[in-house]
Formats: sequence, C-alpha cells, structure tokens
Amino acid sequence: MAFLRPKKDEYLWIVNNPAGSKDWYPKCNLEDRICGTPIKEDVWLYKYWIKNGRGIHRIHIVSANKSANLAFKNYLSKALETGDWPAEPLPGGAYSLTKVTITVE
Repeated sequence: MAFLRPKKDEYLWIVNNPAGSKDWYPKCNLEDRICGTPIKEDVWLYKYWIKNGRGIHRIHIVSANKSANLAFKNYLSKALETGDWPAEPLPGGAYSLTKVTITVE
C-alpha cells in the first residue's frame, strides 16, 4: 500500500471500529506523528493497543475534514485527560480510506 498523503484540508487518523459495530475509537492523528516511529521515508511503525482484547477489530485510516478533525482532537484530548475511551459515532466529514482487520482470540 502506498503512503497516504492528505489533500488540502484533509486530516488522516487511525481509528478502531470493532466488527459489526457503529462504534468508533479515534486513536491518533497521523499528521501529529505522536503514535508512530519512523522506520524509513514514508514508513512508520505504530503500536496499537486494543482494550477489549477478544474479537474482530477493524483499524481504519480515516479521512477527516476540518470539523471532523476537531471532533477527533476533542475526543482524544478528553480521553487522555480522563482515561475514559467511550465509543463514538463517526462524525460527519469523516470516512474510511482503507482498513486492516485484526482478529484477537
């Protein structure tokens, strides 16, 4: 997969979406690069922790417009402050670009 480069006014996020659910858990804004380690040009290593281990999880790269980006940033700020990571619906202005499915047994 080629590295995804955001368009103007587009923000890319890593977001977990457990299979069969409408719940979304924003985890990291790729632009901020706070959740990854550069390996080489355009290749990053991301460690991803799934709180509720068992089940099927879909980890998405989500495109967010300015409004959705702000909603994700507010969610992340509050979650880090409180330690509570509630499920959220995907905000308007956000959509999945690609995903990987992970099964945890």
